[in-house]
Amino acid sequence: MIHSFEYEDLDTGWKLEPVEFDALNLLVGPSGVGKTRILDALLSVRRLALRGVFELPSSRWDLRLRHEGQVYRWHGELRVTYSRRRSGSAVREPETDGHIVWEKIERDGEILVDRMVDAFQFQGRALPLLNRHDSAVYLLEEEPELELFVEMLEGFRELKELWIFGAVSSVSEAEQTRMSLASSLDKLMESHSGPFLKLYVLQKDHPAMFARLCEDFMDVFPGVSELRVATPDELKMVPRQDEHFMTEKLVLALREEGVEPWITYKTWSTGMLKILVFLIETTLAPDGTVFLIDELENGLGINCLPEVAERMLEGLDRVQFIATSHHPRVINEIPMRRWKLVTRHGSRVRVRSASEIPSLQRSSRLEHFTQLLNAPEYQEAVG
Repeated sequence: MIHSFEYEDLDTGWKLEPVEFDALNLLVGPSGVGKTRILDALLSVRRLALRGVFELPSSRWDLRLRHEGQVYRWHGELRVTYSRRRSGSAVREPETDGHIVWEKIERDGEILVDRMVDAFQFQGRALPLLNRHDSAVYLLEEEPELELFVEMLEGFRELKELWIFGAVSSVSEAEQTRMSLASSLDKLMESHSGPFLKLYVLQKDHPAMFARLCEDFMDVFPGVSELRVATPDELKMVPRQDEHFMTEKLVLALREEGVEPWITYKTWSTGMLKILVFLIETTLAPDGTVFLIDELENGLGINCLPEVAERMLEGLDRVQFIATSHHPRVINEIPMRRWKLVTRHGSRVRVRSASEIPSLQRSSRLEHFTQLLNAPEYQEAVG
């Protein structure tokens, strides 16, 4: 899980002051203070660690991750040089020789990696300088000392677009996925397969968990009576003239009370799809997973929000959530002690726990959102 984070975009001067994260963090504040940018910065640092310097701005970062009693710290600086287009446009484009200036990786205070322009040490041993387009995390990812750190970085999951997924797959492809997981729940949880295939494997090999997930889905949408992944023939569906209908394909479908035909995912609401994927991903998240969710309420109806908040609060012994929201129902559903108020003065962004803001301590739960809007710290969040 993310213990703390500090970040500076050296190109624009945008700076996030050090912030400590809890198991559930609801970033609140007016539009324009930098809530989304905090999530983007976390994802940029993750991308730098696992993929390299390409398409990232010049920056400094300081990231601490905590898991199973160990704390890893990774901090450093990336520099990217820029040039103008040949046409004379003032738009800057990054050259391909952006490079890491320095970086350090520590584990419980012990320096594992110490890298400078002219030196590269791992556990006190000198290494070749290696490619400065790649992070030390990427270059040394197979070293046992960094294995847990890499796993934690890989555990960042952005739920922003996960509801958009191809819910049609051939039976043979789905069975290959299922066999590769060898009916193991641990392997399924660690799999990078899409949510549709995960749901298929749950239905086939873990029916009790599949049934619980369906119950949670139907709690949000009480008109739904059944959920299945099957072929059109198994669902006794009649081919439509206006779509390519193939009997060997799998279909995600639901049945509603009093409605006989199955309803395929293509005609579901955005909220239905998003809630289902949210339930799949949170049910099957490995311990230590970090969920990054921008504007939690997007695409969701009012009826969905309590279930999402409840699921987030239930999973805090295993996973971490860092989410943003402007919606009063979301903010009121999440306890105030889980809020993080984001404020910006110029290019400097500060994140404070609601428990540090005296003006937010005097309201009842039903008044929390109104109290937030009226808090002097919220009113002066952008300056």
